[in-house]
Amino acid sequence: MRKIGLLFLLLSIGIAFINVNIGVFIFGVVLFIFSIVNFQSNKRATSYIYFLFGLVFTIGTIITGF
Repeated sequence: MRKIGLLFLLLSIGIAFINVNIGVFIFGVVLFIFSIVNFQSNKRATSYIYFLFGLVFTIGTIITGF
C-alpha cells in the first residue's frame, strides 16, 4: 500500500509542475486515503494529521479554483 501511495505522491508532484492547483488537489486526496488506511490500522494520531492536511489542501484548492 505504501508503494502505491508513493506512486501517487510522485504523480501529484509531476502534475504540480504542469498545473500547481491540480497537483495540490491530488496530493490532498492522497492524504485523505492515507488517513483512512492509517485509521484502520490503529495509528490514530498520524491519521488525524493526514486528515487535517488533506482537508486543508483539498478545500484550499477548491476555494482558490482550479
